[in-house]
Amino acid sequence: MKKVGIIFGLLLFALPGMAVVRIAGSDPYANRDLQKEFWAAIEVNDTEKVKKLIKQDKSLVLAKNSKGMSGYLRAVEKHYRSMAWLLGKNWSRINEEGPRGTALHMAVEDKDLAMVQLVLKVAQLEDDETMVSLINKPRLTVPRSAKSYSKALDTPMHIAAELCDFAIYEYLAGMGGKTDKSNGAFETPAAILATCPPPDKEKTPSDNKSANK
Repeated sequence: MKKVGIIFGLLLFALPGMAVVRIAGSDPYANRDLQKEFWAAIEVNDTEKVKKLIKQDKSLVLAKNSKGMSGYLRAVEKHYRSMAWLLGKNWSRINEEGPRGTALHMAVEDKDLAMVQLVLKVAQLEDDETMVSLINKPRLTVPRSAKSYSKALDTPMHIAAELCDFAIYEYLAGMGGKTDKSNGAFETPAAILATCPPPDKEKTPSDNKSANK
């Protein structure tokens, strides 16, 4: 028993450093002053500042703002592609959900094809399976804009279909998106897309955001 107690004590001493990355949400582990600088830098898209801060404290990438969003999710929401790439490749939890779902749910909902491509590139840093899983992940949160709780089970494919965004829909399908997966209303992306008017070939696909690099 004494040996067990010693081993347990050593584990408690050794694990806190790992817990910052593996377990903790964020706040208890990141320096408060660094967090303020971190969030301020994200809001103004200062990637160099954020790069320096996460070198000082890796756990900053796990920090959550008052809306329950990580820096990565916030960067995606703000359409800051360079910032999203920086945070995405530095230990961010790419499958986590905020108030609007995952980073991919948000990018699709905002009709931002460039960000959709970046988010999948980040997921692909782990492996192709992670990327495909993200494309077909049901949204477990209900965004305020949703008219029904069934929307909580929409995959990014459902969202693209509901928006009649053929460009994003076809891109996701080509990357492994399932067209026959049902949401909470027992609707498939293919069935939803079938109700959309034919795409206008003369228009640029998606109302994609391109101003923020």
